[in-house]
Amino acid sequence: MPPKCAHPSNEFLVMEMEKLLEQEGAKSHRRVAPGQVNHTVSSYQRALHSIRTHPASIETGEQAKALRGVGNFIAQKINAILIRLEAAATYGEEMARHLPPEEDAAPKQKAAAASKKRKATPSNGLVEHPSSGDVSKVYKPAKGKCT
Repeated sequence: MPPKCAHPSNEFLVMEMEKLLEQEGAKSHRRVAPGQVNHTVSSYQRALHSIRTHPASIETGEQAKALRGVGNFIAQKINAILIRLEAAATYGEEMARHLPPEEDAAPKQKAAAASKKRKATPSNGLVEHPSSGDVSKVYKPAKGKCT
């Protein structure tokens, strides 16, 4: 059984962080070669130890960021957990379960990069004219072919 928290109000935060640690450990088991150290899991463990030994209640991600072993990423995760905890206290447990999870910035960046990709030209080489919408007015040869 893991050690108890120095402050009882951090118990829920520790339980949620342990869930994150288990999830990350399960994901990383597939990514990390045997005998290698997973730095993400060890970062979660350091942060978890700091939260357990912190003598005061942690109420924001910024407070958590001041702890040893807690950086920007883990502070954001802690902030999301605390927001869910606050929503559960305010609206009840049932409502808090239906709140959408906080999105990471990485999927947004990937989606933005995917939307900026150049559209493929039709196989016939004709491109729709921007003003009229007529396909036959502008010819654009396939890229890389010299004629």
